[in-house]
Amino acid sequence: MDDRLPPSSSALPVADSAATVPVVVVTRPRAQAPMLVTALERHGLRTHQFPLLDIAPTPNLGDLRAALGDPSRYALVVFVSPNAVQQAFAAMPEGFRWPQEVPVAVVGPASAQALATHGVAPPAHRVIRPDTHADDARQDSEALYARLDVPSLSGREVLIVRGNGGREWLADQLREAGVSVRTVEAYRRSVPVPDAAAWAALRNVLASRHAWTLTSSEAVRNLDDLARANLTPAEVNTLHGAPCFAPHARIVEQAESLGFRDVKLTGAGDDRLLAGVLAWAGPVPASVPTPPAPAPAESNTSPSSPTVTQTPVPSSAPAAKPAAAQPSPAPAVSSAPASFAPTMTVNHAPRRGGWLIWAVLAVIVVAVAALQVRNERLAREIRQRGQQNEALAQEMRVLSSADRDAVGQLQQKFGALDARTTETRDRQGALEQASQDLLRNRDDWQRAEIERSIEVAAEQLQLTGNVSGALAALQTVDARLAALNKPQFNAVRRAVARDIAKLKAMPSIDLSGGAIRLDDAINAVDTLPLVSSAQPLDAEQAAQAPKARPAKNAKAVAAASASASAASTQVGTGWSAGVRAWWGRLWSDVRGELGQIVQVRRVDQTEALLLSSDQAWFLRENLKLRLMNARLALLSRNDAVFRADLGRADTLLARYFDTQSQRVTAVQNLLAQVRTTVGTLEVPTLADSLAAARGQGKE
Repeated sequence: MDDRLPPSSSALPVADSAATVPVVVVTRPRAQAPMLVTALERHGLRTHQFPLLDIAPTPNLGDLRAALGDPSRYALVVFVSPNAVQQAFAAMPEGFRWPQEVPVAVVGPASAQALATHGVAPPAHRVIRPDTHADDARQDSEALYARLDVPSLSGREVLIVRGNGGREWLADQLREAGVSVRTVEAYRRSVPVPDAAAWAALRNVLASRHAWTLTSSEAVRNLDDLARANLTPAEVNTLHGAPCFAPHARIVEQAESLGFRDVKLTGAGDDRLLAGVLAWAGPVPASVPTPPAPAPAESNTSPSSPTVTQTPVPSSAPAAKPAAAQPSPAPAVSSAPASFAPTMTVNHAPRRGGWLIWAVLAVIVVAVAALQVRNERLAREIRQRGQQNEALAQEMRVLSSADRDAVGQLQQKFGALDARTTETRDRQGALEQASQDLLRNRDDWQRAEIERSIEVAAEQLQLTGNVSGALAALQTVDARLAALNKPQFNAVRRAVARDIAKLKAMPSIDLSGGAIRLDDAINAVDTLPLVSSAQPLDAEQAAQAPKARPAKNAKAVAAASASASAASTQVGTGWSAGVRAWWGRLWSDVRGELGQIVQVRRVDQTEALLLSSDQAWFLRENLKLRLMNARLALLSRNDAVFRADLGRADTLLARYFDTQSQRVTAVQNLLAQVRTTVGTLEVPTLADSLAAARGQGKE
């Protein structure tokens, strides 16, 4: 019997099946997209890469290498993304190994995998990352901060390796907790510029069933900006209505704020992102043809071959019909549909078949036991290997600690050697200088001593004005030059002789006398009367007062006297001489008293009459300071300051003090005597002698 079933007609053509498969647009940078693309295509989905970020190495590689040159100085190093890990280790020199004592913190599992590729993984290294066991576990800076032991980091330095820009939340939180935070740029993010072909391919995707994977808030912003600039409003509306899958709530909020209407939160990690996309895509049609159903097995009635044959028949296949070329009629196969329709042929040999079944079961039991024994042996070997690896790791840690101690000792020795080398170099320089000094001849020493003597004399002359000391020093130098009697010193001796003549020609200045007169003037300032506090004139001043009055007042007094004399003459014609004398004395006394009560004085400076008591005190103190400053300038031979202070003191005396008072006049005379007796305070310089002594070596 040869019954054949036709091939099943339920399989879809390949082209129709591919047309119904949805497209998933992956927006990650091209260097990070292959893993997600492979996972999506493994589940039968089509993918389209449309990167929204470009990652490039930082141009500041020197800063990055300097920051990571010695990681042991940090209490913690944080890598914010896989790009930060890759770019940081790429910038390190070949053979660089991360120190085991420095813990590392990452935000997500992708960064942890990137660290593992560079040999930074537990248990050899401590890697801190957010919790990933809960379904709603977050993979961001907030979750990482919750895992950190912040009090232990207070007062220590933490390094954050990141890209340009980025969030400052983690750094701000650590700084508020008293941690010294340093950030370094490891890579640069930029917006890619798709060409015309890329936009044409994207328009074809928008016309089909598709979804988007959005893994960055910055990528969402770039997508919206690029779409609004290059797509039509209808295409932008289609884009905003397409299903989008994001691993973080912050990305969802950013997308919804930009107008995306169907954004789903999947949770952190590629596995959750993939699960969300597969749940949206639903069952994916097969992309390969369904194989034809096998033909039913023929009946075998031979007593020597006890077999049971089952042939599954798909429910969608129609019932088989007898072949047209079959000469003898055969019973038709049942056409009733069934999910599994076996065809069975059994011979009558129950005892032999039972023994065979038991034999097969025994073989299976033996095989299972052998596999179990083998598995136990492999488990023991794995445990032994693990213990050996742990012992090796412990030994490596001990050796590493010993190596670090040895390196520290070598560094100390190198430091000591450097110090000794520096000390030896300094001694060598001192010896060379001493050798050069010893190589100088006697004339050089004599010239240097003469030059130094002239320099000391010139400094004393300019600083203290000590003419006699400078003259004595020059005379000593001249006597020494005369004793040497060498032609090469003749020019120096002539210049010294000229300077000696200039110093002898200077007039004698009585500095002590001038200083004493200035001290007397300073002591008399407190007793000088001011114009604003004029007192009645004493007897001597009253006698001189009529001479100092203005002409108008003099005429008025003369007229009053004439009238008084005329009156007394008229009265005296009838009185005796004694009465007339008494009347004259009375009139003289009255006139004297009236002259004391009323005084008429000319004051040119009106502000001098308006001085209060406090202002008068400050005026006297200011005058004292001016005179003391002039005294200091006199002793230091500062002619310009001396004359300026004396002139200011004269101005204050003439403007605010009563110049008719004898005390004020005496102080003014003292200042005039000081100015006259001192003369000029300028002293000559010894420039000629210095120039001749310094130029002696060139002759």
